[in-house]
Amino acid sequence: IPGIFKPIMIDGQMYVDGGILNNFPVEPLMEDCDFIIGSSCNHLKPVDKITGITNLMGRAGVMSINHDMERKAKFCNVMIEPKGLGAISTFDMKRAEDIYWLAHEEALKVIKNTPEIRALIPPNTLKGTLPFKQ
Repeated sequence: IPGIFKPIMIDGQMYVDGGILNNFPVEPLMEDCDFIIGSSCNHLKPVDKITGITNLMGRAGVMSINHDMERKAKFCNVMIEPKGLGAISTFDMKRAEDIYWLAHEEALKVIKNTPEIRALIPPNTLKGTLPFKQ
């Protein structure tokens, strides 16, 4: 996202965050994958008041991303959407580790409760990682 994340150069080619054009890129997977797991960490908490143009623009951006994600989520066999993220701004890099662990815990719950996913995991691959018996 311009102004948030810096572009990077790789082999003379400039790359930018793809969130503007395609924040939920499920399309490349649809032809080659039999089972697609989607993940979204873009939760908006309800607010009574928008304070300032920066807040308004950020909120509008996340709303646009969420609209696109909701449209594409139907192509996923499973969606992982961690609870409790509304209290953390998507762009709060100081809380990135908190977001990671909330998403990690939710992913483990989804794995535990989704037999189709568990069947795809080779035995002992995640031994000691998951909070349940495979």
